[in-house]
Amino acid sequence: MQRNLDHRIEVLVPVESARVRQEIHAVLDSAFEDDTNAWVLDADGDWTRVVPAKPAKSSSHHETMMRRSLKRARRGARERRAG
Repeated sequence: MQRNLDHRIEVLVPVESARVRQEIHAVLDSAFEDDTNAWVLDADGDWTRVVPAKPAKSSSHHETMMRRSLKRARRGARERRAG
């Protein structure tokens, strides 16, 4: 797959809200813990699929983000009903 490494722009900005920083950390932690579709690039350039050590304890970033989204939606609905 081709990558656009020559004509892309990356921007960094400070995240001053502690709540937003926690959310970013939670999303990144979930992404790094995902072992359901994980592959590792070896030093020789070969990709190897990661097999979870304990299949019952595998972590799916997609499922985690879906749960977080539903939880946020429910909390928002409760707040709208209460407010």
